[in-house]
Amino acid sequence: VVALVESFADTSNADTADPVALSIDPARDDDLLVALLEEVLYLVEVLGVVPSAAAITARDDGGLGGFFDVVPVIEAEEVGAAPKAIARGDLEFGADPEGRWSCRVTVDV
Repeated sequence: VVALVESFADTSNADTADPVALSIDPARDDDLLVALLEEVLYLVEVLGVVPSAAAITARDDGGLGGFFDVVPVIEAEEVGAAPKAIARGDLEFGADPEGRWSCRVTVDV
């Protein structure tokens, strides 16, 4: 979430608005990742806010819960093109043999 936001907005000098709750239905790990990133796009496009921080936890049912601290889009400094979609074609998500997690997604602008 942080990397996605940093690709198009700087929220460091903006005041946060009320937090926005997050709830994502149970799914496979890679689908949860895409759903989470798509939630960021929804916040920007529909609610007019940009996440400045996120507190996300795995739920017992296999979904995700938590919240985003957000700032109004007009208070965030634009540093790149706002994303329009998350492409699933090149998605990579998983742990390496040492147990370190990483991901790679293509963001359409």
